[in-house]
Amino acid sequence: MIDYIDIPVGGESPDRCAQDDPEACGLRPLGEILSRINSSSLKNTRLLGSEPMVHPNFVETVAALRINGFQRIRVQTGGWGFRKPEQDWRVFQMGVRLFEVRFYSSLAREHDRLAQEAAP
Repeated sequence: MIDYIDIPVGGESPDRCAQDDPEACGLRPLGEILSRINSSSLKNTRLLGSEPMVHPNFVETVAALRINGFQRIRVQTGGWGFRKPEQDWRVFQMGVRLFEVRFYSSLAREHDRLAQEAAP
């Protein structure tokens, strides 16, 4: 079994927050993310959001993981971040190969049934 540390990056889907106001999106400051990376003894991680790929420092976060010796980097996404092909390519070049895409539905009742938890 491979142990992963979950690192919440934050970020709602782009239609729920203004790109120019990261705090309104629930994005964690880069310093907080880096502190979590630097304090981890595990070297495998899963970046969580709800949508980590919309974080303006997503590429820098992945780079920091690599610099700190993280071997496996999983990204849990709803797929919104794939709308930035240049970012996706850079992250892929840095060795991120596992993107866990979750589609639960925009309908609250359907989301609850599929995710087996209440919609946020």
